[in-house]
Amino acid sequence: MTSEHCNVTDGFSDRDRELLVMFDMTEEQVREAEMIAESETIPDGLVGPVYYGRHHTDASRLGS
Repeated sequence: MTSEHCNVTDGFSDRDRELLVMFDMTEEQVREAEMIAESETIPDGLVGPVYYGRHHTDASRLGS
């Protein structure tokens, strides 16, 4: 990594800012998306409810 990408202010490096421009995003959009993704209560579409045991099929239980 070159030193030009190591300058970090407000949590965003120079490389981060290049990527923001490339993807037409603002720092605020990234912070908001991060908050939603990290939240345990805000639905984000990244993961759904987990139903324990429902992923087991009859075939997977034959060995038990």
